[in-house]
Amino acid sequence: MLIHGDNLIVLQALQQDFSGRIKCIYIGPPFNTGQAFENYEDGIEHSIWLNLMRQRAKLLHSLLSEDGTMFVHIDDNEMPYLIALLDEIFGRHNRIAVITFKQASATGHKAINQGIVSVTSFIIIYAKDKAQWRPNHIYTNRGERDKRYGNYIINREAPCEEWRFTTLTEAYAQHLGVSVKEARKRIKDEPTDLDDFVMANCNSVIQFVNPDYKNVGEETRRYIDLSREDPQKYLYRKEKGFLTLY
Repeated sequence: MLIHGDNLIVLQALQQDFSGRIKCIYIGPPFNTGQAFENYEDGIEHSIWLNLMRQRAKLLHSLLSEDGTMFVHIDDNEMPYLIALLDEIFGRHNRIAVITFKQASATGHKAINQGIVSVTSFIIIYAKDKAQWRPNHIYTNRGERDKRYGNYIINREAPCEEWRFTTLTEAYAQHLGVSVKEARKRIKDEPTDLDDFVMANCNSVIQFVNPDYKNVGEETRRYIDLSREDPQKYLYRKEKGFLTLY
C-alpha cells in the first residue's frame, strides 16, 4: 500500500490491522539540521524532535513482528540521542548494529572548508526480539575462492569437541563418490564445480590458523590459553592451530 498522510496518524491507523505483523521497517526521519525543505520541518527544537520521534518509535515497535527488524537512517547531529531513545523503547540488548556509510566526498566547498567536514551517515539497526532475529546472509562471489580454506569438517552437526576433519579434496571426492585422484582431475577440468561445492557447504569448509599471541586482543589470548589446556573443547590442534570457518 502507498499511503499519503501525516505519518503519526497513519501509524496509529495501521495498528488495528498490522500490529505485530510487519517484518521489516525502514525510516529516514528528518535529520534536524536546520535545512529548509518544502515538505517538512528540519530545524525544530531538540526536545520537540525527540518527543516526535518517541511517539512514532513506540508505534513502529508495536507494528514489528517478534522476529522483525527496524532500520533508521540518520546523521551524526541527532544520532546519539536517537540511540538512547531507541534503546529505551526496543531495549539496548536488541540493538543489532550501527552501520556507517560514506554518503559524500570532501570535494567542492567541503574541500576548502577550514574546519571538519562530515561525509558519512548512519543506519541504526534494531530487532524486535534479538533472540528470534535471524539475518538472511547473502554470499557474494568475489571472483576467486580463497584457497587457504582447504580443510573440511566431516560431522559439522556434532558437538564441536567431536568434530572430525579431512581435506577439502577428500570431502569433494566423497561427495562425488569417486577416488581422490579422480576428484583432483575433476577440479582441474571443472574448477567451478568445486567452488559450487564449497558454497553449498560453506559452514563446513575451514582453514587452520595460528594467531600471533602478542598481536591479538585479551579475549583471544584467553581462548588460546584455554585451548592449550583443553584442546578438544576449544578446537585447538597443536600441530595445526585454530580453525576458521569459510
